[in-house]
Amino acid sequence: MGAWVPNTMTPWPGLEGPSLGPKPIPIHEFMSPLSVFGAQWGDEGKGKVIDRLAADYDYIVRYQGGANAGHTVVVGKETYALHLIPSGILHKGKHNVIANGVAIDPLTFLQE
Repeated sequence: MGAWVPNTMTPWPGLEGPSLGPKPIPIHEFMSPLSVFGAQWGDEGKGKVIDRLAADYDYIVRYQGGANAGHTVVVGKETYALHLIPSGILHKGKHNVIANGVAIDPLTFLQE
């Protein structure tokens, strides 16, 4: 995923041309930490947004809630139902953190 930032874009190296346009810049190269939170009592699609953004961040932190929350992530033909583990867990090389304020259900945690 890339984001378009005015006045900071450079042409694709070795592929300059009018049809290619500017190179997308990864969001983490110009953006500070990002927080995703909901205001509609859940079910807004936060898990999907976090899964999409996780590719551009090194740390994905879950900081509140409990096992009653749920995020379904589909990768290829596999479907993962997550309740405690952050949605970014399926991205290789990322640090997923369960922080202060998360109510841990040990049985649910072990199942995930």
